[in-house]
Amino acid sequence: MLPKGWTATTLGKLVTIGSGQSPSLFRLRRRGRYPYVRVDDLNLCLKHQTSSRSYSDDGTMDLVPKGSVLFPKRGAAIMSNKVRIASVPLYMDSNMMAITPSDDLLDSDFLYYLITHEQLHRIADTSTIPQINNKHIIPYRIALPPLREQRAIAAVISAWDRGIEQTTVLTTTKRQFKAALAQQLLTGKRRFGEFARASQMRATRFIPIPVDWAYPAIEAVASEVRVRKPSGAEMPVLSCTKHDGLVDSLSYFSRRVFSEDTSSYKVVKRGQFAYATNHLEEGSIGLLDSVEAGLVSPMYTVFETGSQVHPPFLYKVFKTELYRHIFEVNTSASVNRRGGLRWDDFARIHVPLPSLPEQQRISDCIDTCTAEVRLLQVRLEALKAQERALMRRLLTGQIRVKV
Repeated sequence: MLPKGWTATTLGKLVTIGSGQSPSLFRLRRRGRYPYVRVDDLNLCLKHQTSSRSYSDDGTMDLVPKGSVLFPKRGAAIMSNKVRIASVPLYMDSNMMAITPSDDLLDSDFLYYLITHEQLHRIADTSTIPQINNKHIIPYRIALPPLREQRAIAAVISAWDRGIEQTTVLTTTKRQFKAALAQQLLTGKRRFGEFARASQMRATRFIPIPVDWAYPAIEAVASEVRVRKPSGAEMPVLSCTKHDGLVDSLSYFSRRVFSEDTSSYKVVKRGQFAYATNHLEEGSIGLLDSVEAGLVSPMYTVFETGSQVHPPFLYKVFKTELYRHIFEVNTSASVNRRGGLRWDDFARIHVPLPSLPEQQRISDCIDTCTAEVRLLQVRLEALKAQERALMRRLLTGQIRVKV
């Protein structure tokens, strides 16, 4: 059933199909006349495509007109639905293709949203290696509204696109701000006025820290915990991830990645730390705050801090890129290198430690920034979901746009 005024047709009747070419390297120029686009350039934009590479036009390659819809024609990028519009005339490599709409029949923005909504993998052959060619595009059937209505539909969806793009930029900026602020707060480069007792810094092996901060070895403020699973006890098995810390293993991976026999597993309690001994240099360390207790592999090291440490503060220190590097350096120097960084070597690493109230204030500030990033991410996902629902109804005529 088609809306009144719409027609059923195929893409082949509405577009010109073009494939890219791969010029010799000597033809590429930094200041060529037209951009030269490869598949990896599709990751650098959301909708309108250009490139930092350029090609000196010598008349040997086919130019893709502005407004053409670009996409990869083979490989995993098809499954990621990477579709873009040529924002200027450009060249593209042999792993890409373009469809150029007929000006009097099909609007380029409408075509872009149509292809994005339909999903490339629905058009492509995905039986072996995903690929798209003329035989998939030419017979592909679509419902086509009049040209004015196409443009009106594209204009409505573009409003959501702008909201998504602005929120994406804001989220990225806030995430970068949080990372920079955390690095400064956790090393004392930036401080809250009520805690600063001196402006001087003192050198340590890796970073300068305020002279009124302590710089103890971990063994001076923490101790290893070795508690095995009690007989008959039921506890969730936890895994340590690089970015999310300790997580419920079954929920996170959606499958069992641990032994069926957990009798030798270690217990970690709320407020205690655990790290993957063989993968600490990758940042695999966590602080348990999601459940009261859980189990970790015998290959993990579990430890807890004393009363002079605010655990969330120390956890944030451990998760910085600086300490990932420090863990890597110490793992390489450890006599137990084949067995990772065990407690004896880990415990000799030093950490910056302000007063307990300052630790808490720093940690709370970073948590506030983290919460703001999460709210922006929720907003971004909501906008994307709204756009998908709107596209589904607009592109099928369930909702009509007045023209």
